[in-house]
Amino acid sequence: MKKPTYDDLVSQVKKLKKEVAACDPLKKELKESRERHESILENMVEGYYEVDLKGNFVSFNQAMQNMLGFEEQELIGMNNRDFMDNETARQVFQTFNKVYNTGEPSRAFNWTLITKDGGKRYIEASITLTRDGNGTPTGFQGIARDVTEIKVAENRLRQSEMKYRDLIDNTPDLLYQTNMEGVIVFISSSVYRLSGYTVQEALGMKMAEEVYAFPEERQRFLAELKQNGKIRDFEARLKRKGGSIWWASTNAHFFTDEHGTIQGVEGITRDITNQKKMEMALRESEEKFRLAFMTSPDAINLNRASDGLFIDINEGFTSLMGYTREEVLGKTSHELDIWVDVEDRKRLVEKLLKYGVVKDFEARFRRKDGEIGDGLMSARIIKIDDTDVILSLTRDITEHKRTQEVLIQSEKMLSVGGLAAGMAHEINNPIAGIVQNAQVIEKRLSKDLEANRTAASKQGVSMESIVRYMDERKIYDLLSSLRQAGLRAADIVSNILSFSRKSESTPSQFCLNDLIEQTIRIAENDYDLKKKYDFRKIIIHRVTEEKTIWITCNGSSIQQVLLNILRNSAEALFENEANSSPTITIRLSIEDAYATIEIEDNGPGIEADHLKRIFEPFFTTKPVGIGTGLGLSVSYFIVTEIHNGIMRATSAPGKGATFIVQLPVLPMIRSTV
Repeated sequence: MKKPTYDDLVSQVKKLKKEVAACDPLKKELKESRERHESILENMVEGYYEVDLKGNFVSFNQAMQNMLGFEEQELIGMNNRDFMDNETARQVFQTFNKVYNTGEPSRAFNWTLITKDGGKRYIEASITLTRDGNGTPTGFQGIARDVTEIKVAENRLRQSEMKYRDLIDNTPDLLYQTNMEGVIVFISSSVYRLSGYTVQEALGMKMAEEVYAFPEERQRFLAELKQNGKIRDFEARLKRKGGSIWWASTNAHFFTDEHGTIQGVEGITRDITNQKKMEMALRESEEKFRLAFMTSPDAINLNRASDGLFIDINEGFTSLMGYTREEVLGKTSHELDIWVDVEDRKRLVEKLLKYGVVKDFEARFRRKDGEIGDGLMSARIIKIDDTDVILSLTRDITEHKRTQEVLIQSEKMLSVGGLAAGMAHEINNPIAGIVQNAQVIEKRLSKDLEANRTAASKQGVSMESIVRYMDERKIYDLLSSLRQAGLRAADIVSNILSFSRKSESTPSQFCLNDLIEQTIRIAENDYDLKKKYDFRKIIIHRVTEEKTIWITCNGSSIQQVLLNILRNSAEALFENEANSSPTITIRLSIEDAYATIEIEDNGPGIEADHLKRIFEPFFTTKPVGIGTGLGLSVSYFIVTEIHNGIMRATSAPGKGATFIVQLPVLPMIRSTV
């Protein structure tokens, strides 16, 4: 190689000077560019950093310094591990290592930095590998953005969304959104529990066609929503996946976008199937109660506890009492004079207020027509509109009481009959002896018998003298009275024996119409001047059906019963001399397979205490020696025990008495020809 000459060197130097002079504008431009770059870095909001290959800071801007809270002298040379936890340092190392190995920069890598004061900052950072002029890696540089506020807001939003999602997922109600076409665009997970559809299956379903069981309910929903902008407690029937129906109650409104444009409908739906079932069960129960209330044969009524005001009554009440609903509602029991003894109501209310319920309370009541009946009541206090109300049920036991009295009477008579039968057999023989001996004495004192004359002559007296003595001393009258008393006693014994055994005579078929007429003719021949009555002076009214009634009975026994009743009525009619029209009305009818005979008089009537005992053996209101007290009791025995019938009496003092005899009829009723 040729060694350069001095001129060559001078020429090269001059050339270099020219090149250097030419670089001065570039240096100036480079300096200005560097200054602009540094100004940008210092004034930018994002942090700028440069680290060597070990991760030690070699350069950074003020924003980066502010993020970490260190002074410049403190931060120079600090390693990134000094302000990171172990997990973040590990992730940063992996990212830096990847950039180093691939040469590819990393974008938006998330760091969690620990500041000088111990706080945490969240940053998004980019990483780029730096090289020297030879392309050898020298470190890393990048931009870091502080996203702490964003992260905090995101965390809060995430937590809020989680709470909201938990609320949506765990609420028993269904939350949903539909677009304006009624297509489901959002629905909560409770849709599966309520309808059997998963969220994925429900999304995209059309409300009118696939959700509502009855499209007209969907139309009513939309009409009300359009009119009011919102809807509350809208009840409709929806379809489950399997095809069954469930009841839903919905609150809903339109939702809009940020410009206020309506986007669709959102709402919350609650399952009210059980509620509707309970409502329907309640309605059915109320209807059953109303049906039972109105159709019960017993009287059921609602009365205000304070004053007895009638709030409601059923048909059984109107049937029993004879009033219409209009006559009763709004009036008190006192105004209607229903309670025979107002103290009964007082006692009932006192028991109700004390115990809340009363069962089997007996009381007497007065019907609209004035007739008195017996009732068996059960009652309780209930609340209606915060008012104490008595709900009471009354069963008419008037007939039951009468039947009970009849049964008691029958038991008494059977008991007395059994006791009297034994006594009657013992008494019968002495009575027969008294009657027979009285007859023998009368014969032996008769002057017409030769044997009497012979015996008197032997004693030195004449029968004429004895007869005159007997007449003078009225011994013949005494003997006659003795014999009559014996015969009367024998008749009583015969009646007593009727209680111990049924008649052995064979029952036959009799026309009851004829038996009644024959008995009336017998009674018309009955008169007693001592008792001051004459049956022929009594007016007889006959009220019979246009048919001949046949029964199987002992004809003479039934006539005895009817005759006893007629005689008692006749005697009662003539007790009142002021009665100018003594009347007996005889009614014959058929009622419930029984021939019913009613014998009613317009006499003085029977007192209540006596009415309960008139069928008892030996009970009589007549003076001693006039009545035996066996006539009606024997009649009762004949009707009830021998003929399986019913006998009772009704009366009110001053209003006459009615005796009722009911006898079983034959299966065939022969019409009169």
